[in-house]
Amino acid sequence: MVFRSPLMALVATTLALAGCSSSRTLAPSISGQLPAQVTLGGVAMSVTTSLNRDFMPIAPPDGSPLGVLVQVHSLTGAALPAGLSIVSVTVRYQGLEWTSTPNKIDLSDPTRLEAGSGGGPKWGPEVAVDVVAVLELAGHRESVDLTNQWIGRTD
Repeated sequence: MVFRSPLMALVATTLALAGCSSSRTLAPSISGQLPAQVTLGGVAMSVTTSLNRDFMPIAPPDGSPLGVLVQVHSLTGAALPAGLSIVSVTVRYQGLEWTSTPNKIDLSDPTRLEAGSGGGPKWGPEVAVDVVAVLELAGHRESVDLTNQWIGRTD
C-alpha cells in the first residue's frame, strides 16, 4: 500500500497495530518540536516523528502500546540516496528508553522515506519525549536527535 501523506501513513500504521479505525487527536504545538536536519549522500533532508497511543473502544482500557513513525524528507526535492534506511529508533521518557527496529513503509515518492514501529511502552499520551533515529547509508550511521516530540492519542 502506498501512502501520499505522512499523517495517513501514521494513521494506517496505528490502525494496523490496533486493528480498528477512527479519528486522531492532533498534538498541540510544542516550541521544541522541530524537524532535525542532516545531509547524507549529498542530499539535505529533514527528519520528523509522529508518536501515538490508541484509546479507541477496541483498545485495552489503559490504551494500546506506543507506536512511532519516523519520516525523512528531501529538503531540496532531490531523490533520497538509494540504500538510505532508518535502522533504529529510540524513545526516551523520564529516564527510561525504548529502542526498536522500525519497518519500512513502501512509498512511491523518491524524496521521502518512512518507517514505523509499534508495541512500545504505555507512556503518556500527551507528554513530550526525546527520540533518536539512526539513519544508515552505505555502512555509515548517523544519529538524529529530536527533542520534545509529542505522544498523541487516538480516541
